[in-house]
Amino acid sequence: MFRSVLAFVSLVFFTLQLVASEINEDYEKAIKAFNSEQFDASYIHLKNSLDNEPNHLPSKVLMGKVLALSLYYSEAIIEFEEALLAGADPNLIIEFYVNSLVVQREFDKILSLSKERLSVRNIALLNSFKANAVQALDKPGADEYFDSALKGWPNNPSILNAYARYLISNNQLSAAQAQLDKALSIDAAHSETLRTQALLYKLSDNKQLYIETLEKTIEIDSEQPFVLRDLITAYLSENDVKKSRELLEKLLANNKQDFMASLLLSYIDSLSGETDSSSKRLQVLVNDLSLIDNAIIDKASGLLYVNGLANFALGNNEKAKTELAKYLTYQPNNLKAAKILADLYARTGNTNAALSTLLAFSERLKSDIDLISRVCALYFESKSHIKCNRLLRGIDPALQQAPLILSLRAQSLSAQGKDREALTLLQNITQTSNTTQITKALLAIQTGQLQLAETTSNQLLEQSPTNSDYLNLKAGILIKQGRFAEAENLLKKLLNTSPQHYEARFNLASVYFNQGKLEQAKQLAQVLQQEKELQVNVLYLLGAIAHSAQEFELSINQLEIALQQQADFRQARILQIENYQALNQFSKALSEVNVLLRENFLDEELLKLRATIYYQLSEFENVVKDLNTLFSIHQDSPEDLYTLAALQWRLNEKEAAFKSVSSALKLKPTDFYLLRLHAQYSLALDKLSEATSSISVLSELFEDNPDVALLRGDLALLQNDAVKASRYYDTAIKINKYFEQALYKRYNLAMRGIEETHFVSSFEKLASQSDTTTSVNHYLADYYLSRGATTKAKSYYSLALRDTRYFKRASILNNLSYVYQLEKDFEQSVTYARNALALEPNNSATLDTLGWSLVNMGEVQEGLDLLRQSYSLNTSNPNTMYHIAFALKELDRKKEAKQTLEGALAKSESFKNRESALNLLDLLNDQS
Repeated sequence: MFRSVLAFVSLVFFTLQLVASEINEDYEKAIKAFNSEQFDASYIHLKNSLDNEPNHLPSKVLMGKVLALSLYYSEAIIEFEEALLAGADPNLIIEFYVNSLVVQREFDKILSLSKERLSVRNIALLNSFKANAVQALDKPGADEYFDSALKGWPNNPSILNAYARYLISNNQLSAAQAQLDKALSIDAAHSETLRTQALLYKLSDNKQLYIETLEKTIEIDSEQPFVLRDLITAYLSENDVKKSRELLEKLLANNKQDFMASLLLSYIDSLSGETDSSSKRLQVLVNDLSLIDNAIIDKASGLLYVNGLANFALGNNEKAKTELAKYLTYQPNNLKAAKILADLYARTGNTNAALSTLLAFSERLKSDIDLISRVCALYFESKSHIKCNRLLRGIDPALQQAPLILSLRAQSLSAQGKDREALTLLQNITQTSNTTQITKALLAIQTGQLQLAETTSNQLLEQSPTNSDYLNLKAGILIKQGRFAEAENLLKKLLNTSPQHYEARFNLASVYFNQGKLEQAKQLAQVLQQEKELQVNVLYLLGAIAHSAQEFELSINQLEIALQQQADFRQARILQIENYQALNQFSKALSEVNVLLRENFLDEELLKLRATIYYQLSEFENVVKDLNTLFSIHQDSPEDLYTLAALQWRLNEKEAAFKSVSSALKLKPTDFYLLRLHAQYSLALDKLSEATSSISVLSELFEDNPDVALLRGDLALLQNDAVKASRYYDTAIKINKYFEQALYKRYNLAMRGIEETHFVSSFEKLASQSDTTTSVNHYLADYYLSRGATTKAKSYYSLALRDTRYFKRASILNNLSYVYQLEKDFEQSVTYARNALALEPNNSATLDTLGWSLVNMGEVQEGLDLLRQSYSLNTSNPNTMYHIAFALKELDRKKEAKQTLEGALAKSESFKNRESALNLLDLLNDQS
């Protein structure tokens, strides 16, 4: 009976994850391959996309995910960090990024990550990773991080599982079991939690349960995570369902025309999960009822209730309305029937028809509290709270202090934006009713008092555990708390028994959206829109789904319709601005954000948004103004200054960023992350004295930190002491042999001839270890190739190729092809080049290598075609032009060969094949 009272609750039950970028054809192909788990194909498409648009953010984000899922963690980290610096939404990256950092054991970097722009649940997730990071670094603080994580997302199985593992590591097995019990009560099929549970069984020497749990974990189908929940539900309810079914089947055996029994049996089928059987039974019931003569219905009009309800359960809303409206022509004074029909009108979005149906009982509107409540709920739905106030003033004086009437007054106050005043009114009611409790819970949600909301909803469910509106209310609170798995379980259970519950279906669509299940969310939201075409929250959800799917024009259209219905919808307006940004409509975005800032010119979220728009418009003076305003707001908070500095650096306001981090450092002079950022910015801005100061403090406080050693190497390099820099990089690698930045910088110095002997010995030692990174073998091979040691180069390239999913596999194959080319083994060269080309079909270097080897094998025309293709992709390479000229000469096309050689020689005064080009040109001139 309270469903209409709850109609306005849906907006508060979901948060948004937003993406802004431009789609290209290669990117679309990459997404399709990614979704099909064809990561190699996705990688190739992304490479093509990034070759065409190096700064295409969606491609960089997806590339990071592909690399991470392909176990190329160091390369994934580079992609993610470049994407973040370019302005990517961290919510799309954080989980993959931090997981990659964990694998690479870059725990200090994890601890340095900012929570800026992260959603509440992603902040909680980040805190759980930070807890693991401080534990790995043997530092204090894990308990505090886990406490923050669990407060931010108290029922996230992954966080609970991580906490349980932490407790196990500290030998707190009972406490760990408690966390696992909680996690498994949320998601009994959470594979990582089950693995931890198995670990506990092992530690308890319970081998049987240990094995059974592992087997159970392996058998889980990740595409159907709630099968176990469904089975448990079936076992818990088996006896009652069986008895009910036996009784209903017995009644139908005696009287096949017992339509109510058929309706109830379809309900039992639905409750048992037999939805097909339920639908078939309902369809048979509807068909049987359609055959009954109207004269019979006149004498047994109650059958119209059954027919209307059965059609409604099948989703035949128009037929259901027709049947119930027909019933009211026979029984026009039946208020109960009118309430059912009005509810059906409201569910299909026809608020006016619902009001008209109920307002026909005008005399009852003075004394029937339930009718008053329904009419006011419809007024609230149509944003006409003033009409509800007028109605309440005209009711019987004896009802003025009734709890339900006071609840309606509270809802009216809330509609005017007076939520806390409304909540105070409800809390002062001495005799509460279920409706006042519902209203109290909703207002508690809107005012952020989630504990009060949950307590109130639990009290309601204690009284009526199966009430669909109470269950939906509880699900809404779970969503607001970020407990999506629990909410999904509860909503699916609710919809098994009340499949047409509009608000529950909306909340389920919101859960799917927040879980990233965009297609499921879209399908459900579209069904809801068909039922209520202009429902604002549904339109907004569809707009958010389209935005996340990068369908920005569609998102704009949906949001425009929503804003026509509710112009002050802040979330919709901000999302619309981000749509304009994604479509490069920056002036339009700026205009909209300025309108919003008129309401609060110091709104931090909007100021940051406007600063990014100004940057996109190249209005750098205005960027500075907004960033300075933010600096004034944050100048006393080192944490906020840190995040502001990152934003300023991203917007190319590097001196301002340096000022912000310097101010933060004055407030917190021994903070590792502030010192490191200050040193990094100082080095980048060539402020050597400031860099020296910060690095000195870091060296004193954090002596054995690889980041500190790396910074000392960078400083030495800027001071033109490359030998000293190489030794610091060696130190960083000694502390963390997986430190990709240190490995790469040390390799670069060796290529410059700095401390080559030590580079070779240390990297060969690393390469001999079973757990070395593939990049070590790659760097050694490239080094040896550059020094002409082709045998050793081949050896290390071969070792690198053992990693079949290595990020730079195509490059290694091409280099090996080149080595065999140098050794005149052109057949092997062609084999390796073709393999490289299969991975990267449009790689100009590989096309050149393959074409040149084919020419040398006598396959001149095929080789020439490939060389021309290579040149079309890179017209600045004179070596390729020499190869083309040689092939043309072999085909006796001497004039073309001479023209090509002259072009190559004019293009560059110095290139590898210049001497050969000169000799060939002389030869051709002599022959002419």
